[in-house]
Amino acid sequence: MKNLMYILAMLIGVAFSLQAQTTKVVERFEVAPKKKIKVTILGTTHFSNPGQDVVNMKVEDVLQPKRQKEMQALVDLLAKFKPTKIMLESTPKYDSIHNVRYQRYLKGKHTLKRNERQQIGYRLAKQLGHQKIYMVDHQGQFPMGKVNKYAQANSQSYLLSKAFGWAKNEMKNREAYFKNHTITEFLIDMNRPAFIKKSNGLYLSLFAKIGKDKAYPGTDLVANWYERNLKIYTNILRLAEDGDRVLVVFGAGHVPILQHLFQDALDFEYIEVNDFLDTKTKKNK
Repeated sequence: MKNLMYILAMLIGVAFSLQAQTTKVVERFEVAPKKKIKVTILGTTHFSNPGQDVVNMKVEDVLQPKRQKEMQALVDLLAKFKPTKIMLESTPKYDSIHNVRYQRYLKGKHTLKRNERQQIGYRLAKQLGHQKIYMVDHQGQFPMGKVNKYAQANSQSYLLSKAFGWAKNEMKNREAYFKNHTITEFLIDMNRPAFIKKSNGLYLSLFAKIGKDKAYPGTDLVANWYERNLKIYTNILRLAEDGDRVLVVFGAGHVPILQHLFQDALDFEYIEVNDFLDTKTKKNK
């Protein structure tokens, strides 16, 4: 009997402990935050030409003196947003590696590489006096090989041809535009609502059509892409605090979904990045 009473007491204690922990978590992610989190996303190309996307843009060296001046001008404009946290496209498991490198950069012991994480993220964080940067990417599945195999076997390869044809043509246009414009002008154009919408339209209007009957290979690909971005959003949500001003620097392809999530979430107030980049708008919220 004593053992039974002891076990019951232990169970009650654990229950109260779990309830207290749950209450704390609920308070951390309350539905109506006391002060909304302002967030803006800078959609960008990959300046280091890593070749990791299905279709890649080749960017001229941004370490050239002319481009470095343009990069600093871009950072000066982004600084007007006054971000309290800068979140970048690398997975959380590399957070400590990036922050060790960032600390070396603060001490003048690291030279910035070509990639946008360092050129924009590190540079801006240092300029604003931040002691830390945040990695929020999530590497999901992207079964393009499976989709391609199905399309070839079921007379739907023309859908892939249309998708890749548009993407390759767009990349050529982007490359030509970059050569004749500043980095800021290039990114203003890349973050226009029309460009953002079209980049997501390929998934919804072409890839999603691949399949028939009970086969959904194209839709599964789109679902995986949405899942990846949902988990990126969640990583940001876990780090953001009431009243934060969050700048997210990611590949432009991620912007349509992330933007939608931030616009609908009760925790966030979404602000267009071009409000700060395009001086003609003069909004600067």
